[in-house]
Amino acid sequence: MNQLLQMIHSVNDYERTLFQTKREHVSPSLDRWYSDLRPDQMNNNFFLPKGSPTCFDIDTAIDLQKKRGLHYVMLRMAKPMEPELRELFPFEEEITYIMALLRDTSSEWKQNGEIEIRDIQTADIRADLLDVSSVPQPYQAAAYRNMQLVLEVAKENPDYHWLCAYKGGQKVGTVYALCRGGYVEMDDLWVAKEHRNQYIATTLLKYIAQQFGGTLYLHANAAATPKDMYARMGFEIIETVYDYYMEWA
Repeated sequence: MNQLLQMIHSVNDYERTLFQTKREHVSPSLDRWYSDLRPDQMNNNFFLPKGSPTCFDIDTAIDLQKKRGLHYVMLRMAKPMEPELRELFPFEEEITYIMALLRDTSSEWKQNGEIEIRDIQTADIRADLLDVSSVPQPYQAAAYRNMQLVLEVAKENPDYHWLCAYKGGQKVGTVYALCRGGYVEMDDLWVAKEHRNQYIATTLLKYIAQQFGGTLYLHANAAATPKDMYARMGFEIIETVYDYYMEWA
């Protein structure tokens, strides 16, 4: 299991390097990943405690973010934050499960025969991927800028696949897959609200399993229902990640 996690972490780190994300030591118990290319993307701008962070570490993180002109700080931890720190700082907690398919069950997954899947590596689907109308209005401009950058990187990297699912010529779902060294990270799975419960998500994931092979893994919000779908599909929790987020005006 340790080797599996090391490989998964290496794929995640590789993805960050694609967006010029760097890691540096900033305080006795804190490192940070940061990207001037994607400053508003939390997965590329977060602090990684080594052991238990202190008030000094958190104050250092806040100061660094403010100097960069940002209004948030996020700590990504392997264990829950000490209650005393949460009383001092107004962090919101989000728990994420890293789930991996340790036994290939993809042949059992249901699929929708009406769905056509196109890959940005082989089809012109840029306009559909740049449609951010499903994103809440205040975040649409940032989401559009971010997706423009992501698609530029994807087109230059043959292992970075963005997929669209179409039903009757209409986009009804998206997901991406990053393949590296026999491991496939899947993320940003989205299905249009009016087309859910039609096996579109499982059709997309089955396509990835069949086309790219390797060990599949994904990140699932512990409070959201998709994690239950992934468990039924055979994905197992191999790591729990605790994110602590705080923002200011």
